[in-house]
Amino acid sequence: MADERRARFETSSGIELPNDFNPSNTKAVDYDTDLGDPGHYPYTRGARRNMYRGKFWTMRQYAGFATAEESNERYKYLLSQGTTGLSVAFDLPT
Repeated sequence: MADERRARFETSSGIELPNDFNPSNTKAVDYDTDLGDPGHYPYTRGARRNMYRGKFWTMRQYAGFATAEESNERYKYLLSQGTTGLSVAFDLPT
C-alpha cells in the first residue's frame, strides 16, 4: 500500500505482522462471518482498508471555557501539543 507510514510492522516481541489478515493466514476463524476485510462488513477491523497504518487515529480533546478568546487560546495550545481534533463546547453557561 503506497500510503503506509512504514513498510514493515512487528509486535513488541519482534514478530513480523502481515500487511493484512486474509483467508490464507486466518484458517482458525470463519473469515467472512467473524473477521471480514478492513473497511467492509462486519467492520470488526475498522472503517478504512489500511486502518491506522496510513492515517493515525484522531486524538480529540473536549474544551471550551471562559471567553471566546480564552477558548481560542486553549484550542491553539492543545493543537500545539499534538491533539489532532477538537470537540468544541459551544453552549457553555456564561
